[in-house]
Amino acid sequence: MGEEPSKCASGKKEESSKMDKNPEEKSSWLGPVNRNKDQDEKESDSRKVALEPPPPQQDSSATKAQSLLPPSPSQAQKPTMSKFGTIEVERDVIDKGMAAFVDEAAEKTIFELQNEPWYHGSLPLEDIGALVAAQGDFLLRELEPEEGRAPMPCLTVRLETQLKDYPIHTVYAEDSRLYTIDGTNKATTVMGLVQKHYEQKIPLPDETLLVNPIPKQRWELTKDKITLLTKLGEGAFGEVWQGTLRQSATQTVSAAIKVTKLKEDNKKYMQELFKEARLMRQYQHVNVVAFYGMVMENENVMIVMEMVNGGGLDHYLKKNTVSIPDKCSYAFDVALGLYYLHSKRCMHRDLACRNCLIDTQKNIVKISDFGLSKQADSYKIQANEKIPTKWQAPEVLATHIYTRECDVYSYGILVWEIFNDAKMPFEEYDNKTVRQRLSDPTFRPHLSEDLPDEIRVVVTACWAAAPDSRPVMKDVAWILKGFQKHNTTEQTVKQPAPPTPAANPATAPPAPAPKTQIPKPAQAPTSPSPLPNQGRPPPPPPTPPPPPPPPHAVPAAPVVAAKVAKQVPPQRKAVPKGATQQLKPTQPQSRAISTKKTVRKDVETGRRRR
Repeated sequence: MGEEPSKCASGKKEESSKMDKNPEEKSSWLGPVNRNKDQDEKESDSRKVALEPPPPQQDSSATKAQSLLPPSPSQAQKPTMSKFGTIEVERDVIDKGMAAFVDEAAEKTIFELQNEPWYHGSLPLEDIGALVAAQGDFLLRELEPEEGRAPMPCLTVRLETQLKDYPIHTVYAEDSRLYTIDGTNKATTVMGLVQKHYEQKIPLPDETLLVNPIPKQRWELTKDKITLLTKLGEGAFGEVWQGTLRQSATQTVSAAIKVTKLKEDNKKYMQELFKEARLMRQYQHVNVVAFYGMVMENENVMIVMEMVNGGGLDHYLKKNTVSIPDKCSYAFDVALGLYYLHSKRCMHRDLACRNCLIDTQKNIVKISDFGLSKQADSYKIQANEKIPTKWQAPEVLATHIYTRECDVYSYGILVWEIFNDAKMPFEEYDNKTVRQRLSDPTFRPHLSEDLPDEIRVVVTACWAAAPDSRPVMKDVAWILKGFQKHNTTEQTVKQPAPPTPAANPATAPPAPAPKTQIPKPAQAPTSPSPLPNQGRPPPPPPTPPPPPPPPHAVPAAPVVAAKVAKQVPPQRKAVPKGATQQLKPTQPQSRAISTKKTVRKDVETGRRRR
């Protein structure tokens, strides 16, 4: 046992001696090494110097390991040694040999660029194309490492019809490491080289001039601004952490951070992640989860988003007893968020309670998870694409074409979920049965009898079999805006002042008549939609309004806001103190919802008044 290490060491000495005698064998043992002309000339000169004068013979067994080292050109300069037991190896020999596996100099070059304003890391070409738009626009980025090549910096420049990459190469002059694009103009740093070409108007090899540098975008973050605190979950391709994002010297926000690595086996996942981030960074709304940015340094990728403290809306509804007014407020929040997304030509395509988050401190619901979203007017679903069947509109299952009207149908299912504590829709049926029966207009989830009238009207309209019979989300949000329970700087909707109730109902002045009265829909889901869409026959002409009520009873906001007020039915409990004003004591059985045309007219009237 005691002799085995010595034998092993001796074997390594003999093998190393053989490799030192045969340079070809040594190269094959180390693997392929990329070399440029300057490196070869430098090493060749070193070998020539080493051969003059020849080294003295050393026969002592104690110094046998020195045969691994090239002779020193000068007795005054001693090479840095690395010791392994009885073996000493020159540091330069190890560095050159291991450069075939890890190019430390290249990694250091990339690291030093992280905080440069023109450097964009491993940004995908889809994002680069949007940034580098005009002739002569340019930015610095990282070329992904390939077999036999370490990561290297690269200039990407917009030509007339294409993007062109100009790799930045490393050369050696004596003991200096220099950088060049064309082999003629050199600098000691990458940024120094780029600034030299830009400021001195030195053209690139094909006479291209650098005209306009593109700085980092607000959403391109650096790793030093991120702090990971608590791991929230882990999947096949990465982890989710709760952490913080330092937005300025004095401001830090809580953040949810997806951490993953760029690898060959998760390229498809990364493409989907980048696509989702590309969409989310366009949106900024109180009812849409905020996208803070992304970090792309070497192989590490971080997606940084708003941290919503209450978690998923589905889990929250299952674990907590939520009041009817709060549920109505959640329905309004999602309607407003979806209206905003539709105004940006975004189809969410996966609207459900599981894809909404709730901020329990502000009592706000936010739409999240844009993995299936598309920014288009319609989308043809691919044959192998998975979709949530029980949330899909009938035409999606029949034609495989998705439009914004399909989101409206899914919104109706989501509202049903909210009022059923996140219960699975069509729970008693499997997906195959749902696909077969969904074209039947009577095949819809059951609506509870104690739903508020506004909710029942909206859900029934959203579930219309014909897509053009469904309301647009702007009108849905307007109908439900009386249920808003929060007020923020991003989202402020003025509520009308409640009319003062008369002392004697018999002598009370008549309430203002709506411009168009629509009967309260029946309980069955097959009732015609009370919210007609464009293209349907116009409503009957409005009846002349009665004389105006006394000044104290006139609402301060558009009349539609007063119309959507909802009386608490006698069989339900009174709204607790502190609830919003959407549930007001008015005449029962006199509910009416304005048509879309009337709603829009009243919106404009309200804007002029404000």
